[in-house]
Amino acid sequence: KQWYQRRVRVVLPTFYLSMEQVVFGNCLVGQTTQLPVRIVNPSPSPMNWSTKFVGDEEDGTFALEPSSGTFHAADSTLLSLSFTALTSNICTGKFIFTGCPGGREVELRVEGVGTHDEVLQRIL
Repeated sequence: KQWYQRRVRVVLPTFYLSMEQVVFGNCLVGQTTQLPVRIVNPSPSPMNWSTKFVGDEEDGTFALEPSSGTFHAADSTLLSLSFTALTSNICTGKFIFTGCPGGREVELRVEGVGTHDEVLQRIL
């Protein structure tokens, strides 16, 4: 018997977000504000990703579109993050992104505040 030593390098896909936190600031109660967020796969491997929201939605709702997708190698996708204030209280939460294969998780923290003051909203 002969043994041959082989070295194998396995490259799992990775990804990152264009930002770690999004602060919507003051938003009029009942109106929806949208901001862009980019998810990037710089690796040479394709991957799938999905996200889930963790937080209290009593004072406002956050949404992310699309909420899942597939990357080709060295690809990126522009996401639309929205916040709708339901009360004049602060609303916080986070989206947890999970990549597959690999199971890597990345968090995007979100925050928004509702206001009934249209004058303040125009100044901001």
